[in-house]
Amino acid sequence: MKTAIDHRTYGPTDASKVFRKLGTCSRTFFHILNREFGHPKELEELAADSLAGGILQQGQQCGMLWGASLAVGGEAYRKCKDQNEAICVAIKATQDIMESFSKNENTINCRDITHCDFSSKLSFAKYMFSGRFLYCFKNG
Repeated sequence: MKTAIDHRTYGPTDASKVFRKLGTCSRTFFHILNREFGHPKELEELAADSLAGGILQQGQQCGMLWGASLAVGGEAYRKCKDQNEAICVAIKATQDIMESFSKNENTINCRDITHCDFSSKLSFAKYMFSGRFLYCFKNG
């Protein structure tokens, strides 16, 4: 199991370092946004691991989107006094994130981005050894 990271070691452009430490895209994005919002949630972030690789590594919606959606949902809940308003804010923010992501990647699906079939050990090994997994964090 991956451990918590030392926040003093990392900064705003540290996505690759955080990913290497935490191990999954969903947890990394959940963590980074929670950190920026000032509300780290270590256990909840750990639970987001299963969303990596497109939900249990099935290649569907990218784990970064799941992690970001969880974080903005939590922040909407903290910021909005009315629960219905929080839900609307969270949904709208998630829609905006997905639209931006899709515009940049031309897809929201992990398999389309990674070109990896995570159910195949050979495909996964090629993915890891090629370094392609760092593509998702190329700006960090």
